[in-house]
Amino acid sequence: MFDDSLTAGRLEQQARPDAPMVTLGDSYEDLRGDAGQHRQLGVGERFAGFEVRGVLGHGAMGVVYDAWDPAAERRVALKLLRSPSRRAAERVLRDARALARLDHPAVVRIWAADVHRGALYLAMELVEGKNLREWMQTPRPWGEVLPVLISAGQGLAAAHAAGVIHRDFKPENVLVGWDGQVRVLDFGIARIAGEPTKHGSGAAQDDQADDSVDTSGEASCGAGPLSGSFAALPIDAADQAAPDEAEALTLVRYFAPEQHMHERADERSDQFTFCLTLCEAIQGRHPVQARTAQQLAQRVRDGEIALPAKAPRWLNRVLLRGLSVAPDDRFATMEDLLDALERHPSRRRRHKRFAAIGAIALTAVALGIMLPRAGAVDACVNVQRELDATLGPKAQAQLAARFGQLDPAQRARSGGTRGGHR
Repeated sequence: MFDDSLTAGRLEQQARPDAPMVTLGDSYEDLRGDAGQHRQLGVGERFAGFEVRGVLGHGAMGVVYDAWDPAAERRVALKLLRSPSRRAAERVLRDARALARLDHPAVVRIWAADVHRGALYLAMELVEGKNLREWMQTPRPWGEVLPVLISAGQGLAAAHAAGVIHRDFKPENVLVGWDGQVRVLDFGIARIAGEPTKHGSGAAQDDQADDSVDTSGEASCGAGPLSGSFAALPIDAADQAAPDEAEALTLVRYFAPEQHMHERADERSDQFTFCLTLCEAIQGRHPVQARTAQQLAQRVRDGEIALPAKAPRWLNRVLLRGLSVAPDDRFATMEDLLDALERHPSRRRRHKRFAAIGAIALTAVALGIMLPRAGAVDACVNVQRELDATLGPKAQAQLAARFGQLDPAQRARSGGTRGGHR
């Protein structure tokens, strides 16, 4: 059964007027593109005012450190990023500036973003838990998976409302905290790889391109705070591919069709990759099986995506729309997709069931008030038979709890609950 405990009462994003300012910094002109190759910072070393306490992980885009912010007296995840061009770094910092003013429970907070010692860095909220890739290692029913992904989708929707597109949504970029809260991180970091676009290739073209999506180079580091695995795991077929092909396959396996075609990504691209991730989380394997990046791109463009056999038909219908090859055929917004996922038949049936409970409860009270005392027991027995035919033990317990909230005089007139027959 669907468990909506994580999604009850959707929280809207709020602008934080006291959010830390995120600036380019005085050292921006010294920006270098080799942050990923910087010597590793040692424990106790200071960087941009943060004290390094250890390494959380390495990735294609740089290194993530466990660090201490003495000014704010808090632990942070300090991510040093490789940036091949000023334009790409400006894009990352622009997204960071928008996210720094976003206070949403499903988005990892950004405390600072700047350039120091020639390296672009982000200081982020440090979350204790595991990434979604690790969380998915334990098979779970779709009803347990769906609310977790809906929570992540709420983070995407909040970022979209703030004008930020993720561009690299995947299991490694979703954190499931020990507190049960789901958070999304690494918004826009795929921008800084300097990959080829339809305008050309390499960092020089990245400086000239307006906002073309990155398509075939290094992706996000796939690292989350306190995540045990920071490298993206290849999909099943990748294990049989050559090492270079496996790496290329890993980099593009969560691309939307328009990204494979070197076209501009938008909010609907995040919607597509969200649905890919949801399919994988339910079924336990990536929905597009391929041996090479080229084969994967072709199958995605052709719409050859396996829907999860473990999911109900209504859910697969929603996924099918979100996975449409043409962006215009998907949902208009991430919010619309989430609404479709939350308006599932099982929830409607549950609402109808509770409406029936209320009607039967009112009938029971009315019978207890109107019938003579001599017939009260028979009336209650008949009502109990109706309850047994309509409701399970759990629902009856909920009804009994509601009944117990009635005024004592009303309970006395209605003859009490099943255990109170006299």
